[in-house]
Amino acid sequence: MNPFQILNIAPTKDKMAIRRAYVDMCKTHHPDQGGDAVRLQQVQTAYNTLISNNVETDIIETEVSLNLIDFLYGCQATVVIRKGIFKGTEIEFIVPQYTYPGAVIEFNDVSTSRLVRVKLNEIKTNEYARFDANIVIRHTINMLEAELGKTVEVTNFDQVKYEIKVSPETTADRLLYTFDGGGFYNKKARIRGNLTVIVEVDRKRYIDV
Repeated sequence: MNPFQILNIAPTKDKMAIRRAYVDMCKTHHPDQGGDAVRLQQVQTAYNTLISNNVETDIIETEVSLNLIDFLYGCQATVVIRKGIFKGTEIEFIVPQYTYPGAVIEFNDVSTSRLVRVKLNEIKTNEYARFDANIVIRHTINMLEAELGKTVEVTNFDQVKYEIKVSPETTADRLLYTFDGGGFYNKKARIRGNLTVIVEVDRKRYIDV
């Protein structure tokens, strides 16, 4: 928990203000005054943390991992500070539309009175692969499906579904289907890239088992 919140004061570098808040909270939570010993220990820990860390730097640097759809459409994200005097504090912030993975967002956080820098990482998945602004999805069918013809349905990273009709008696081992505008955002062109679906025929398998 945020040590300033435990001491019930706004973030400050004033050690005298921290000391006064500490004394007030000790009076309130001391067991001899009907307070809670556990809460008093939290107050003591918060005070020691603030004093020993010299109230730390003015900049908090952290990171968070998001799904690609959150980068495309933007979202409200939550990051948990991992170290320092604000360790465990949750901070909410806005990720703008068309933000690229790897970007760093800076903002002033009210709860800590600090400049926060958050690096945005992309959550990797086996469902698709991203190559800059282009998305590739792989789908495998068996020999029987290739001979009879198969309607393949794939779900893109943005949850849009695509239907692909594989022609009967296909002899190719690999079929490529491209959908304009199904990819991620292209910053230079200011449009979305392409989605490519690769349908592979597993000739070692005649039916699914």
